[in-house]
Amino acid sequence: MDVLALTVFGIVLFPKLEDFVDYTAIDVFVTKKTRSENPVTALLADVYGTMSFCHERKGKRILCCSLALYAWMTARVFKGVIDVRSSPENLSHQGGNGWALFFAGLREGNVKWRLPWLETKPSIQHCGNFPNIPLIGARYCINYNHVLVQRQFGYPMKGAPSPDYLTAFFIYYEDGHCTEMLKSVRSAWENVVRAEKDLRSGVMDNMVSYHTWILERVREVKLPFQAHQ
Repeated sequence: MDVLALTVFGIVLFPKLEDFVDYTAIDVFVTKKTRSENPVTALLADVYGTMSFCHERKGKRILCCSLALYAWMTARVFKGVIDVRSSPENLSHQGGNGWALFFAGLREGNVKWRLPWLETKPSIQHCGNFPNIPLIGARYCINYNHVLVQRQFGYPMKGAPSPDYLTAFFIYYEDGHCTEMLKSVRSAWENVVRAEKDLRSGVMDNMVSYHTWILERVREVKLPFQAHQ
C-alpha cells in the first residue's frame, strides 16, 4: 500500500516528470507517513504556485492536479453551465481563450458559494505579521488571500479588499535565496488568527462596493468581461 500511495503522491499529486516519482514527492510522502502531517497545505501551495508560475512565465503547462482543479471548478458551478459528469478529457477542447471566455461570462447566480457538504468552521484570516495566509509547498511558497473567498465560508463581502490583502508573495525554490523567508513563514504559522477573532480595523474598504471592485479588477487583468454582461 505504501508503494501505491507513493505512486499517487509522485505521479498524481506532485508530478514533475511524466511517469516518474522525484525526491520532492518522496519528501512529502515521508512527512505524511512518519509525522502524520496533512499534505493538503503543500498541495494547495503547489497548485496555486504552478498557476502563478505558468502565468508569469508564458507557455508553461499545468501538470499537477488537473483533475482536482476540474472537480473544484465543476462543484462550484451550476449544472446548467457545465456538466459535472462530462469526461475530463473534454477539457482540452476548450483551449486557453475558451476557458477565459467561460470564466469571464460567469455571473453571481452561476456559482455555488457554499457547498452543502462543507462543514462551517472558523476560517484562518492571517498568520503572524503576514496580511494573509502564506502556504509552503513542495516547490513553491505562495500566499492565499482569504478575504477574496470569504463568502464561501459564510461571511459577507462588504466592500473592496484593502491593498495589504492583495500584496503578492511568491517564491519559486529553484530560483534560490529563500531560506530566511521560509523561516519567517514557519514562524508566522505559530500565530494563526481566525476570522471570528480578527479585530483589526480597515480590513475592508466600504467606500467601494465589491461588485465595482470586481469589474475594475477584471479590466485590469484583461478578461473580456464586458462581452458577457
